[in-house]
Amino acid sequence: MSLLIDLLQDREEKTRANAAGALGNFVRNSNTLIPDLIEYGALYRLVEIISDKKSTSLSPRRIALFSIGNLCAYPECRKVFEDLNVREIVKKFSVRVFYSSDLFLNSIPIVRTIR
Repeated sequence: MSLLIDLLQDREEKTRANAAGALGNFVRNSNTLIPDLIEYGALYRLVEIISDKKSTSLSPRRIALFSIGNLCAYPECRKVFEDLNVREIVKKFSVRVFYSSDLFLNSIPIVRTIR
């Protein structure tokens, strides 16, 4: 698990995007990995990806946001994201960086309440 989380900081944007997507897929149907993801800092790393102003590609941000949405299905993850102020980050970047589609942003529970 820690190796995959380390890939969230890889210098290649495609690698970061793939790692973010894998983490989101892990939690789509089960909360089994949630304690490990929290313990190893995966949620923090996903927030770093969506906050990265230097990134030249939107793909890692979009995929990280999608994975954050999957993780928000679990209360313990929502708590961590709240503590990391993910709402404020998404507010800042949602129109410019992610999708302009309200449908996409509203599909993410933690974002729905800020709009």
